[in-house]
Amino acid sequence: MTRVRPERFVARAPVRLDFAGGYTDVPAFAEREGGAVTNVAVTRFAEAELTLGGAGIRLASEDLRDELVLKRPSDLVYDGRLDLLKAALNVQPVTGPIRLVTRTDVGPGSGLGTSGALDVALAAVLSAAREEQHEPAELAELGYQAEAQELGVLGGKQDQYAAALGGAHAFRFGAAVEVEPIPLADAACETLERHLVVAEVGESRLSGAVHQRVWEAYERGDPRVTAALRALRVCAEEARRALAGGDLRALGAAVHENWTHEKELAAEIETPRLAELIAVGVNLGAWGAKALGAGGGGCLLFITPRVEELAEALAGQGARLVDLRVARNGVQVSALPSA
Repeated sequence: MTRVRPERFVARAPVRLDFAGGYTDVPAFAEREGGAVTNVAVTRFAEAELTLGGAGIRLASEDLRDELVLKRPSDLVYDGRLDLLKAALNVQPVTGPIRLVTRTDVGPGSGLGTSGALDVALAAVLSAAREEQHEPAELAELGYQAEAQELGVLGGKQDQYAAALGGAHAFRFGAAVEVEPIPLADAACETLERHLVVAEVGESRLSGAVHQRVWEAYERGDPRVTAALRALRVCAEEARRALAGGDLRALGAAVHENWTHEKELAAEIETPRLAELIAVGVNLGAWGAKALGAGGGGCLLFITPRVEELAEALAGQGARLVDLRVARNGVQVSALPSA
């Protein structure tokens, strides 16, 4: 019996909440001193859909409302339009005409690691179309290769690994990536979820510009930046112990300590708006609060025993609450009939 090859593939990868250690996963620090991050994947997703056939190479981003039609693989040049999709195809070429579309259910500049989740969704859907089998960590590396090595985007690997693996993890970054799952039983997940508040603050953020400033300072040997990065690595270990032990008060303390050190990296990481909203949480008894991702805007994370009261106060300040759950599974791929 002849096997019929699927004509359409869809991959979906979760974003993440970074509790502590962000920035230390960037190779400039990780490969020199060793980095560490503790994070958890959550139920907002990036999706990539690839359909075989048609005419040419059709690329589209529903979020950016942009679409391109290219004639041949040599037209996959980086010009600021859908470059992430082009990079993914340059890393993992698919022969013949295709349509490749991406979409997310996360707003732009959220700090939730959306581009890393897109990296992984693209790597997974292209692997399926190429009839390749990859372990989750390999998909994370392929996604990182497209964004960081092909496009030269400055950043680390925590987003790609969280998207590929799902669940909660402690990661240690160096010449290789050490992955330590943090098992969370159903009851532990529910308890964690009941104490989380994530709020979108409505400010734009330019993570690339912030990263550039931080890593230029680190390369100059700036003692303040260097000390802050080393302290962030310690916070990641404290967050790992707290999360593994189910001690949310200690997890909040690690998150709070992480934010204290992260603000030392660059002045623009904490804006007046972020400071104001974090103060709202602290005044209402939050155990910890920080900006997610590179800071400068996006979403804030609070760990608090007074979720409803804090949520109401933040909404009153114009922040938009984001409902999230722990995503136990990492990237998932489906082969579907042609639409």
